[in-house]
Amino acid sequence: MEASALRDALAELARECGLSVRVLRGDGADSALAPASGLAVVRGTPWVVLVASDPLGAQIETLAAGLARFAGTQLDARYLPPAVREALDRAVGARQR
Repeated sequence: MEASALRDALAELARECGLSVRVLRGDGADSALAPASGLAVVRGTPWVVLVASDPLGAQIETLAAGLARFAGTQLDARYLPPAVREALDRAVGARQR
């Protein structure tokens, strides 16, 4: 699966699981104050914030981490394409370290 298709599949899955996915425009500035993709909880709702200028790999890792953290049990019995399941398994493994 191409990286952009994987990112889109993870974003759709996150939305289906009740996570709010937001994409911020980033200018790619190399500054300590430049935004970065990450996770947040806003008024009790889990958010996955993606910065458009971040590499696709970073966006995929952020989405997978959000799903592993906030929707892990919802995904256990659900069929997921192998590439999506692999991304989630990597995120779970990274979270357990």
